[in-house]
Amino acid sequence: DLKNHRFIDYIDELVAIPAVRWMSDVLRDQNIVFRSTSLVAQYHAAAAGMGISMQPTFVADQDPRLERVLADRLCVKRDFWLSIHDDLEHIPRIRNVHTFLKTLIKDNAEFLNGGLDAGAA
Repeated sequence: DLKNHRFIDYIDELVAIPAVRWMSDVLRDQNIVFRSTSLVAQYHAAAAGMGISMQPTFVADQDPRLERVLADRLCVKRDFWLSIHDDLEHIPRIRNVHTFLKTLIKDNAEFLNGGLDAGAA
């Protein structure tokens, strides 16, 4: 039952990623007490007790002021994107960074998925 809780959300008009629009689909505006395009600002607002916010688990789990809610009912998976200009993708140092980042993300998938098996999230 979420109708009596306060929420922290994104500014609707500035949201370009459908995965972060979930709150707008399920909540009434009067429940949203703070809006920001900054995930950092949302994090600090939640940590200060302003309301419920959707945060990456690998960030929020490190802060004892925050606790998971609806973990058994809601799982939002987001993608990482890396953009490399066509003219640069064949430069060895660019390829090396690309390979390093892919390996780093793959090796830390469980952590990035909030302790969930990478295939389960």
